[in-house]
Amino acid sequence: AACDLWSCGCMLFIMLCGHAPFQGNSDNETIKLARSAPVNFRPDFWSHISQEAVDLVRQLLQRDVKLRYTAAQALDHVWLHIKDKQHAGQDLDSSRLKQRLGAFC
Repeated sequence: AACDLWSCGCMLFIMLCGHAPFQGNSDNETIKLARSAPVNFRPDFWSHISQEAVDLVRQLLQRDVKLRYTAAQALDHVWLHIKDKQHAGQDLDSSRLKQRLGAFC
């Protein structure tokens, strides 16, 4: 379902940069931000992430359900099929991933 792909986008955002795409001071504020605030790819968190990875996150966090990627589209995204493993690996470097997830939790 489209809401599941939104959730995948939120999880991928966290895995890649270490914080949630929407952070309010309360649950209600976070929900309000998720419904209306633009997704912010701050350079201090995203400059080392490939444009392909950023594009996939953008497609998954598309608010308009009709424009949001389906599971099939997400699985076919170029980022998941990058042949240059060094290029793809920089986005999900395991030590950085552990650090980001640890900081989030």
